[in-house]
Amino acid sequence: MKKIFRVPTALCTAFAAAQTLAAPTAVTQQEAQTFQSADPAHFSAGAEFARLPQMPSHGDVNAAIVRFTPNAVTDWHSHAQGQYLIVTEGTGRFQEWGKPVQTIKKGDVV
Repeated sequence: MKKIFRVPTALCTAFAAAQTLAAPTAVTQQEAQTFQSADPAHFSAGAEFARLPQMPSHGDVNAAIVRFTPNAVTDWHSHAQGQYLIVTEGTGRFQEWGKPVQTIKKGDVV
């Protein structure tokens, strides 16, 4: 009896995977990324950001490119869904509450 249920389950899984793979790929050209000044109430020395399109399957994830000017500092804050940093150039520092400051550089992922 178990073998009978495994085949339909495998077929359903394969079908669902095929549907996911068949979803169109969205491309956002660099020229289409519009940057805005970050709120000076939260950033010192200046920063700018460009919001990226939401991923259809991950509506609760917000993505952005953030550019910091030299010596820019953000105020203490948190992200409800967490945060994923990819350093594309330069160096920076970050700190988790109650932990030591860490330096990050180009190529690092936090």
